Parts: sequence; C-alpha cells; structure tokens
Amino acid sequence: MLPQEDKYTPHSFRHSYATLLEELKLPQVYIQKQLGHSSFETTQSTYIHITDNIKKEASAKINNLAKSFLQ
Repeated sequence: MLPQEDKYTPHSFRHSYATLLEELKLPQVYIQKQLGHSSFETTQSTYIHITDNIKKEASAKINNLAKSFLQ
C-alpha cells in the first residue's frame, strides 16, 4: 500500500511505476527486470496495486463473459 499523501518518498514512485506498467499490460518479466527483482513474486506482491482502471477492466471482462453464457 502506498503511504499517505504527505509521506511520499522517492521509493513510492517504484510502486506507481510498477502499477502503471501493469495497467499497460507489459510482460511481467519486463516489469520485474525494470525494478531489478530476481522474481516476479516480489514485484507482484509488493509493488503492483489494483487501481480503479484495473477494476473497471476486470469488471467489463467478467460482464462480457456472463453475457456470452446467456446468448
């Protein structure tokens, strides 16, 4: 989780950067290497956060799947 607004540090930008790269659907290995992690597990569990855009896209995909079952 990112710190409160008044407590941002340069390190906070690593979280934002990783999350934005995930939103762009870049390969996991690319994001991992950009942050210098030896495994994607660290990148995913610590640095990538679920944003409103990610939630909206997931919801749309689930809705489309549900609609396909009803046709």
